[in-house]
Amino acid sequence: MLIKLADEQLNWSQNGNVAPGFTYDLQVVPYADYYIFLHPGNDVNGALYYASTNYVQLTNGVAACPGLTGNQLTPVAAFGHFVYGHGAAAETSIASFGLNSSNFSSPLLDAALAAAPVGTVTPILVESIPAVGSVSDWQLLSWIENTSFKVEGTVNKDAVGNYQFDGKISAGNVTYNTIPENLKTAVGEAAATQLQYVAQNLNATPFEITINGDTPVTISKQLTPEEVAAANAAAAAVAAAAAEAARVAAFKTAHTFKLPAAGATQLSAAGGSVVAAAGSQITLEGALQAGRAVLGTVFSSATAVGLFALLYPSPLGNGELPPTTLNLPAKDLAPNLPANLQDVAAAGGTVDVPYRIIGDQSKYSLVNTQATGGVSPAVPVRALVFDPVANAYTFTGVGAEPFILTFPIAVPGNSSTATPAQPVQNPVYTGITLTPVEIEAEPFPAAEQSGFRDGIYVYPADSGLPPIYAVYSNPYEGADTKGEYSGRMYNPDKAGGPTQNLDWTTATVTQEGIDLVKLHTGRFGPSDANAVMIDRLEKILSGEMAVTDIDKRFYTHETRELERYRALGIADGVSPADSGATWNNAHAATLEDYKLKDGQNLFYTPEALEAGRIQDEREAK
Repeated sequence: MLIKLADEQLNWSQNGNVAPGFTYDLQVVPYADYYIFLHPGNDVNGALYYASTNYVQLTNGVAACPGLTGNQLTPVAAFGHFVYGHGAAAETSIASFGLNSSNFSSPLLDAALAAAPVGTVTPILVESIPAVGSVSDWQLLSWIENTSFKVEGTVNKDAVGNYQFDGKISAGNVTYNTIPENLKTAVGEAAATQLQYVAQNLNATPFEITINGDTPVTISKQLTPEEVAAANAAAAAVAAAAAEAARVAAFKTAHTFKLPAAGATQLSAAGGSVVAAAGSQITLEGALQAGRAVLGTVFSSATAVGLFALLYPSPLGNGELPPTTLNLPAKDLAPNLPANLQDVAAAGGTVDVPYRIIGDQSKYSLVNTQATGGVSPAVPVRALVFDPVANAYTFTGVGAEPFILTFPIAVPGNSSTATPAQPVQNPVYTGITLTPVEIEAEPFPAAEQSGFRDGIYVYPADSGLPPIYAVYSNPYEGADTKGEYSGRMYNPDKAGGPTQNLDWTTATVTQEGIDLVKLHTGRFGPSDANAVMIDRLEKILSGEMAVTDIDKRFYTHETRELERYRALGIADGVSPADSGATWNNAHAATLEDYKLKDGQNLFYTPEALEAGRIQDEREAK
């Protein structure tokens, strides 16, 4: 209709006038549309006839016809309101739009439905959905294009991902203040120009359209086999990413050592500082001083003195031992350090020191150095960096055994973060105790002379803090190889055989397998975390619970680890008294068998990990 009117107007506009037919229809059609609005069920032709014979009786003309139906007359009626309504508000009902899943689609809504979890009913609320891009009915868009929709309801999604959404759609008000772009597109450029001419010459006035009510909508989706496969792959990728993030976080926590900022000698584990055994008169400074005195009387190369021994609690549950680090003022080890340590650290260089310290699973030892024929005197010098978020100076090591050193500081409220006032007191870690050893010289094997993990760490020049000497220890003897998949250090020659290409995903839980899991885990002593996982396996076998990837990994790992123990000739139920070295080797090799990274969250559910945490706290009291 508008195209026909625009063609008629073309000739009149050349003379600077508006076609009489245009002015007539722009008043009659709004009345006809309003008549149907008031009397639903009347047809368009009857309404047009009624309006054409009665519109002259309207006192206020188009302004007295505020109702818009949403039928085929409404695009012209809305334009008529724009031209002749003098800004009077209009209204319509969203129920008349005929919106359904076939003509309404929103990327925002689709994304919300896709993100809803499977196997449950989820409430959905999506607001500010633009009409353009959501409604496919061009006739509807030709007068409501600047509105936005709100969709709310619930989506019921099954375990596969098929879903049904049941909800309702409502809309915001429309401000009709210019000829809608969709109307221009529908009638064409030439006709749109004529509509614009009429609007300008008749002083069209913007008006508001209130869209009342809401309308129900149901959206269903049945996934194709290809979509199911893609959804499963995406879910697996998300789970793998989450597991990897948790593993990295756990590894970082286990290998992050909080040390005093300056002036103190301290042994630390990831959980805090390590204290001497009750009743012991040992001090770290005293042991170091005695060690230097003994080495000062020895003139042969490659000589060491033990400083103190590490005592781990027993049983340890799964055999895991925490790494430790020893730090002390660098001047206590090397009084004559060069003045240009900042430059050496910036270049990643080394300095020569008369003594170095090495740590293993049982003790820390002081070793003399020689330029030739003995332990190298060259110690790496590295720069500490201030982390304003953690309020600490930090260093992150790289290589086969990455670690993080962090030196927390306390800063007065108005001072610069570069000038700490005092170190922060670290918590005490109760999992290890120090015990004294007899300070005496002993040969230092050539095979161990490359096992140093020490360094001098330099604070920024404006910090006012002296350099630190720190030693990082590996708690497992002979762990000199980094696993390709696990990233864990171990000794593959003492792991119960070469690694194999195994697949945990195909595992089926059996009673025999559960018995083997109980047999193997029992050698490590009571473990609440293991108890939770074994209980899950028994429920899986009885059909009470569906098996998960965590269950499969735990099940296959423990049974394979048992095979490695047996291959090493270790009797069932026996845990070798080797400070966990056997467990570490078998554990790491089993991770390599299944091509898995090292991380407790891969083998223990959150409930099991929480049970283990509570047990640790209980036993630490």
